[in-house]
Amino acid sequence: MFSKIQSHIKLSSFGIWFVLLCVACEEVVDIDLQQTDARLVIEAVFLVTPEDSSLAQGTVKLSKSSAYYNMEFPKVSGATIQLFTANNDQQALVSFMEDQQNLGTYLPDAPFEVSKDSTYILQLSTTEGKSYRAMSKVLLSMPIDSIRQGERTFFSEEKEVIVTATDVVLGQDNFYLFRASTTDLDDDRKPFLGVDKDEYSDGQQRDLSIFYSEIEEPTEALIEIIGMDEQYYNYMSLLIEQNGQQQRSPFEAIPATVIGNFVNTQDNTDVPLGYFSISERYTASVIIDPEL
Repeated sequence: MFSKIQSHIKLSSFGIWFVLLCVACEEVVDIDLQQTDARLVIEAVFLVTPEDSSLAQGTVKLSKSSAYYNMEFPKVSGATIQLFTANNDQQALVSFMEDQQNLGTYLPDAPFEVSKDSTYILQLSTTEGKSYRAMSKVLLSMPIDSIRQGERTFFSEEKEVIVTATDVVLGQDNFYLFRASTTDLDDDRKPFLGVDKDEYSDGQQRDLSIFYSEIEEPTEALIEIIGMDEQYYNYMSLLIEQNGQQQRSPFEAIPATVIGNFVNTQDNTDVPLGYFSISERYTASVIIDPEL
């Protein structure tokens, strides 16, 4: 419903277009990519919403990377994972327990709150005796003022959704991850991801236009704006660019090494993939009318 996601996202205050195009007829060519050793992949994304401004929600997912054309990613079980504050790295704020119904996924053993004034350390150890850690502050996002269906089209059948948001953190560079999807649980296509920074719009209100296609019945569009810092922005930019139209998670196997913010505390040559972040998230939704 967003063009497989044949998504087109225009940040109209910049005049910058992020376009992913699907080609109707393609010749499939297998490229012989160099095989690399499997790396640990750590997905540790936690989100804070305006409704619970201090309560972080998320999981830690551990897997191993694979050859580029291999869609199987072995899960990593048995890890010990804890979250600390930087000013108290002796007492864990929360520990994570593996979900026995979904191995490789680790859930916090209790709800936990975060502060925008603190820095957090995620630390984990595997059954192989390796230890990794990463740090994050709470990354601020951009509140959504309004959302509505627009009247423009990108191609003939697309439907426009316009999100108005205000950059409220003044006097510093701010970075954002945009995620466009639908609330249809039967829609199994990957959401569209795009990144942006406020280089020319510090403190300004601006519009974001997103074009959905294949809308044949009223459909609820869901837009999320997630806070980032510059390192996270650069990381996600490379992953989105390299994955392109591949229907796989940005954190899964990629053809080149993209360094996240995790380090091996014992061996700096063992660099895992993945990222740890705690981010504000603002969401808004609107029903797209295919007749408009």
